[in-house]
Amino acid sequence: SHKPTNPLSEFRPGTRVYGTMPPLHGSFATFINVPTHQIAVAPNTLSMEECAALPLVGLTALQSLQPVINRNTSPSNVLIIGGSGGTGHIAIQVARALGAHTVVTICGTSNVQFCREMGATHVLDYKTTPDILGALQKLTSSQEGLDGQLFDTILDCVTSGDPKDVHHDYPQQIRSQSSRLVTPDHLYQRLGGHWSDWIRAGLARPGIFPHSWLWSDPRERLFWIKFPNSAGALTELTKMAEQGQLKPRLEKIYDEMTANTVQQAMEDVLSRRVQGKVVVRVVRLSKDHKS
Repeated sequence: SHKPTNPLSEFRPGTRVYGTMPPLHGSFATFINVPTHQIAVAPNTLSMEECAALPLVGLTALQSLQPVINRNTSPSNVLIIGGSGGTGHIAIQVARALGAHTVVTICGTSNVQFCREMGATHVLDYKTTPDILGALQKLTSSQEGLDGQLFDTILDCVTSGDPKDVHHDYPQQIRSQSSRLVTPDHLYQRLGGHWSDWIRAGLARPGIFPHSWLWSDPRERLFWIKFPNSAGALTELTKMAEQGQLKPRLEKIYDEMTANTVQQAMEDVLSRRVQGKVVVRVVRLSKDHKS
């Protein structure tokens, strides 16, 4: 939905920029050749490490939440499943910046305070709350919670095609008619799924096929980020950061890019125990500069 911006003339040597590489092009390199429609001027309130951590998860959060939150005539009630991870903790902040009325998230015990610090209005600890569905129902009906309002926006950062995620079955639990948790026009978006979901999501990207042709229930589908022409969205993220509404949490920074540090960083992420983001610092050829 964002038109191409940031012509080449906007960028000068020394300008702090951030963004993404095209699909199948890596960025673990000292120098990269990136399209200008996929970069923007970086937030001056963030370090370069924080800027490096933001584009992927920031674009995911903004692209998935903004169209749904903005379409509502009344303030949105957002549920983010997995609010302490790389995407989740940014999605909480982005939802608040977009004007969501309430942002509820589900996380583990050690991350409850962290999610509150990120801006979640209500946090449910799945480790100490065996009946998450019942807790959500109680929250929607409570005057201290949503006071009878239901969720219109759900971003699921947990569900995937991995067998260890299947037993949660969050989409089925939350969207069942008996749960009474979602509005009739809600949108439930997952960040993971089976290979067939990725095929459907790929076919949906050009916007040629109606969602009803690709998904058995278009209100519950896999979200797939779009990199081309994302400079406008990155600029929005920059404004949020500079207004104090958005800041990535970095759990670990690897000081130098080597095969071992890159592998370890990937293993950290795959462990699913990271609070926020992991960054690998690339040491430039000049000893006086790091990026």
